[in-house]
Amino acid sequence: MVYAFIIHTLNPSVEAEACRVLYACTFGSEDSLDDPAELPLSSNTSDQVIDRRTFKKEQLALVGRQVQSEYSFRRSACSRDQSEQVAGGLSLAVSLDDAGQWDVGFFRLLAGDPFRMEKVVVWLGLANIGLALVCERSENRLLAESTLKLLLRYLQEHVQAATQPAELLTRGDRVAIIVHQFLPSGRLVFMNYAVIRQLEKDMENLLRGK
Repeated sequence: MVYAFIIHTLNPSVEAEACRVLYACTFGSEDSLDDPAELPLSSNTSDQVIDRRTFKKEQLALVGRQVQSEYSFRRSACSRDQSEQVAGGLSLAVSLDDAGQWDVGFFRLLAGDPFRMEKVVVWLGLANIGLALVCERSENRLLAESTLKLLLRYLQEHVQAATQPAELLTRGDRVAIIVHQFLPSGRLVFMNYAVIRQLEKDMENLLRGK
């Protein structure tokens, strides 16, 4: 089961604190997501809802910052020039088909840091954005990685996510449709070519008019 999907900014030359979440969604029971003991106490129900949302946003932002930190460390270690990844739309299209241009990784989040239960984060970076799946530790990491690649491919095709990341802030409805097609209810699904083609058709029908 996938707990959350996050899209955030990525830059090899900035501190982790500069990472900005552009889109995020969570899956599963609302009551089971956070540890109530860690939430700010309030006697007002509406305040509790706001506190929970704020708490959850900070949890997801922390994941983004950790991905940014790992990405920056990798870039510093291998001294790869980010400008080689993107030089206009044509170069980006090549990068999407070139596994050597992806940055992919995973790391563990211990119980209580920041989630109540232990999680595994699988992430993918290309150009100036990162995509991350926060998964249960038993999830198939290779399947999570392939799902991230599918998501980025269609997010670029329909929202220009990698070339114009700011579009993610205003096209959340389109992003949600794409995520729902390839990550239904937070489930990682094995997909062959025929399944992907059918999902593409369904997605394009839903995206019309959005």
